[in-house]
Amino acid sequence: MKSPIQTRIALVMGFLLFSFALFAQEDIEPEIRSISLHIEQLGYFRNYEYYNDLQKGYTLFGTTLAPSVFVAASHTTHIEAGAFLQYDFGTDKFSRVLPLLAFVAEKKYYGLRSSEVKFFTPKEWMLRFGSLNNRDYHLMPEALYNQDQIVFDPLGYGEQFRYASDYFTTDQWVQWQRMIYHDSNGLEAFQAGFSLIANSAKDTTRWHLTVPVFALAHHHGGQIGTRDSIDKANSGTTLNLGTGLFIGTHFKSKVFTSIMCGGRYYHSVTDIKQKDGIPKTGNGVEAELSASFFDQFRLAVSYWQGKDFYAPYGRFITQSRSSIFTDKYAYKKDRQLIFVKAIYSRRIHDFLSFSIEVEPYYDINDKIIEYAFHALIRYQFSTLLYKKKE
Repeated sequence: MKSPIQTRIALVMGFLLFSFALFAQEDIEPEIRSISLHIEQLGYFRNYEYYNDLQKGYTLFGTTLAPSVFVAASHTTHIEAGAFLQYDFGTDKFSRVLPLLAFVAEKKYYGLRSSEVKFFTPKEWMLRFGSLNNRDYHLMPEALYNQDQIVFDPLGYGEQFRYASDYFTTDQWVQWQRMIYHDSNGLEAFQAGFSLIANSAKDTTRWHLTVPVFALAHHHGGQIGTRDSIDKANSGTTLNLGTGLFIGTHFKSKVFTSIMCGGRYYHSVTDIKQKDGIPKTGNGVEAELSASFFDQFRLAVSYWQGKDFYAPYGRFITQSRSSIFTDKYAYKKDRQLIFVKAIYSRRIHDFLSFSIEVEPYYDINDKIIEYAFHALIRYQFSTLLYKKKE
């Protein structure tokens, strides 16, 4: 008998395949129309000056390189093949060398430049089978999806469907994280996620409402494979849910360009065995006020209150249980934090962009102030190697 989570995964995959059949119908000739080379490089520096019991400080410093070849037989479908390389500075070898392999069906809207589109681009969709696109963290908030995943888990494999219109955008994916065979040790693992951001107005230069909805599930299990008592104790599913409401607008001023305020509510539940006295359910509330200046500076102030909250892929510091970056296990039932985040981001060309973040926070319960700072630089370009004459 299938478990409820497996049933949900089957429904999601069925929806993705149905979406492909609906959108990707096109009369094509069985020959190559174009071949292009794509190269993307990401340099990261993420540093935490933390000394608390739940998360000690650490530094992530390195670079990734992803060259790939796109072979297209139509205007809406292509195959990607290449390699993903990750090198953490201070080591003598690559930390990851992985294949980039994917079938992609997509439709892009070229009527407006990206700088002219405030929130959503009209009627874009993409279906991927293979390596996933996670440059924007699947549209997830940090409480559910830690932005350090660009280093910890930079490349996933599975199935993904994205759609964007004037009023909403969505990302739905299944990432298979660990495969097991009949003689494997350990458990199979996969992640399934859904994010939806709905906007009340097509024109975001006037006041509008934004409603986000999030769901993220992590499962460890499987009916085959060799499992010992430790594996069985760690088997199960963790589910994170979230929703919220924001109000905001963009201004035509060259100085003060946008403002947004609102909040999100999160819920966590797991059936994995916990330590004695630790609940299997938890929740969190987040209130945020943000403003942008000169289209390059963004300042955000947020308040977090959590109780027994747990998110396996989420931000470490907002959870009640300690992360792997601690000396010993710790658990704090109630969390009250105030964050101040200042971001400077700039796109120099279509192929080059960078961002710098500084984020101090104050722990109301423990009465401590700590901070983190991050820097990212992304360089990406494409060049056409071959195109069939029409």
